[in-house]
Amino acid sequence: MKKLLILLLFALIAQFSYSQKTYYMSGSALLTTAPTYNEILFSVSGNATKSYTYTTGANVPGLGLFTTGNITLYFSILTGGNNVMMRFRSIRVNYSGTVQETTAWSSAVIASAGEKTLTLSSIYWLSGSDLDNFRIEIEFTNTTAITAYIVYRVGDGYSRVDVPFRPRRIIFLN
Repeated sequence: MKKLLILLLFALIAQFSYSQKTYYMSGSALLTTAPTYNEILFSVSGNATKSYTYTTGANVPGLGLFTTGNITLYFSILTGGNNVMMRFRSIRVNYSGTVQETTAWSSAVIASAGEKTLTLSSIYWLSGSDLDNFRIEIEFTNTTAITAYIVYRVGDGYSRVDVPFRPRRIIFLN
């Protein structure tokens, strides 16, 4: 009986040790290895909005694995703008890029230098297809007439999305 309990305990530990997977998003490609550190510079014209999207490859998260939970964006800004607001939303698209579901936007935060954390709470996804993709859209809005320049960093785990899919996945931006 004692041996059986020990075997069951090891089986549970083994199951939980595989409960998280790590992926990397780059533009529209899913990377399988950690991206290298990179700094991305862009400008936002005065009184304008600029958006960037990051999309996983097909079968991420996979059939039926869109679960209810929080989606959190961790974003590292090196050079920011006190007059620039940032927010994000999450999107499920099918294999041809057609939007299937979209969340509301997160609350906006000032895109000043530093580590930013934005969360979409209690997101409920309908089950999708194995060919579906997970996408996030990050939007920057300049609230003044002067062009703003933002530098953010990706790779090496700086900017990432923590998602509630089963098994749990962390997706790094590159």
